[in-house]
Amino acid sequence: MISRGLMVVLVVFLLVKGFGLVRDHGKFLIKVFDVGQGDAILIRTPQNQLVVIDGGPDYEVDRYMDKEFLLNGCKIDLIILTHPHQDHVKGLNRLLNRCSVDVIIFNPVEYESREYARWFENVEGIKVILAEAGDVVMVGRTRFVVVWPVEIGKDKDNINNSSVSVLLDYGDFEGLFLGDLEKEASVKIDLDLLAEYVDGRLEVYKVPHHGSKDSHNMNLISFLKPKMCIVSVGEDNKFKHPDEQALEDMENFGCKVRRTDREGTIEVLINRR
Repeated sequence: MISRGLMVVLVVFLLVKGFGLVRDHGKFLIKVFDVGQGDAILIRTPQNQLVVIDGGPDYEVDRYMDKEFLLNGCKIDLIILTHPHQDHVKGLNRLLNRCSVDVIIFNPVEYESREYARWFENVEGIKVILAEAGDVVMVGRTRFVVVWPVEIGKDKDNINNSSVSVLLDYGDFEGLFLGDLEKEASVKIDLDLLAEYVDGRLEVYKVPHHGSKDSHNMNLISFLKPKMCIVSVGEDNKFKHPDEQALEDMENFGCKVRRTDREGTIEVLINRR
């Protein structure tokens, strides 16, 4: 039998935890989780659907996601794996082991690793979409437009350039998520496809490949004129990311640069429109 004191503690916990969910309900929310040198992004739509893009290099994303649910249940509407490097896939394997997932999007590029092998095991029985540029996936009234790859399963010689890249479009809000796509690939993105959906300036640009020099595409930035540039990057990482020149270029172009190594988890909360 649960004691009266324990029951009170449990009720208070649920009220406190549930307050955040109620507060965010009906709003558009993006969380770029602080997972060190990796990517893990949560999108909560105004209809309270959940989309996860990548899962980071460890199981930290599981702790973050636990805060999104009142109890220990976990229901995700869409998971997007950009590419199979460990700093993107490992945390997703953890989520797939304990969460109910409706749809998976990924690019089945050839790559050998223990975590990627586990990924194929974990997605069995789940609806999988192998999306190519131009495809549109709807999650409620939120549109995810695939802008890369142009051909499934290619770029195995440079796994970063196999990154599934999506434009999020909801009303007059747009955000671009490029995974670790490098410049040699991002210069091939169809700008007319982007222009079809972007209303004026892009609201959020998730800077690809942790702000590395090889991913910096100033032509794309000048075309989209993003208002906010978010860098998911580990503090004092051995790769020296992000590149100082890339940061300076984005700031000089009027983009507010935000970094997980400086701020921790970054939240973008937009009133429903």
